[in-house]
Amino acid sequence: MRRFVVESNAMKRHSLQIFYGWVVLACVGVVLLVTYEVQYSFGVFFTTMLQDLGWSRASLAGAFSLYSLVYIGLSFYSGRLTDRIGPRWVIALGGLCLERIAIEFTARRPTQLGARHCSVIWG
Repeated sequence: MRRFVVESNAMKRHSLQIFYGWVVLACVGVVLLVTYEVQYSFGVFFTTMLQDLGWSRASLAGAFSLYSLVYIGLSFYSGRLTDRIGPRWVIALGGLCLERIAIEFTARRPTQLGARHCSVIWG
């Protein structure tokens, strides 16, 4: 006696479906790969940055060392804060801090600061 198995379209779709967690994992992996490639490719661009900026080797290496120390120091606090209030709020707070720092460094005169800040916030 033969058994006939009837497969519906829903069963076919379900068997071909990829688990969503693997997609998220692949995206996170790509983001981490790109982030750390950019972060630690400093040595590749070191001589070009020396020529472009006109700094001494010690000054440029010191700037990267200072960046690394601040990154390490803030990672402890951002990790605790992420555990306490959640990643959405920490990322939003970090974005606001970066926006404020970018505005401060792009303003050439103190009077420009207010105009730039208003244009960023209110369009």
